[in-house]
Amino acid sequence: SRCLSRSEQEPIYRVILWRNNPYHIYTGIVEACISKKRQSLEHPMWLISSHKKLSASSKVCLSTGWIDLFFDQFIPHFEYFIRLNELGKEA
Repeated sequence: SRCLSRSEQEPIYRVILWRNNPYHIYTGIVEACISKKRQSLEHPMWLISSHKKLSASSKVCLSTGWIDLFFDQFIPHFEYFIRLNELGKEA
């Protein structure tokens, strides 16, 4: 299947976050992909949010801005452990 993001090479996971699912608080589409440019992981998200500034603020816990910042910090660590698992200590 094709990635929704234009900078992605290959989709690994695509998750649709439904509003009525009790296991998450977001609604939208999330992908985990391999980037075309850097051969690294990317995690584009298209989330539905309120028009209020607080819902997009990265300083408010569990807002869409906060979750974006969380994945910006989490993905490099996740990528490191994937490379370590695949390449060994050479990574």
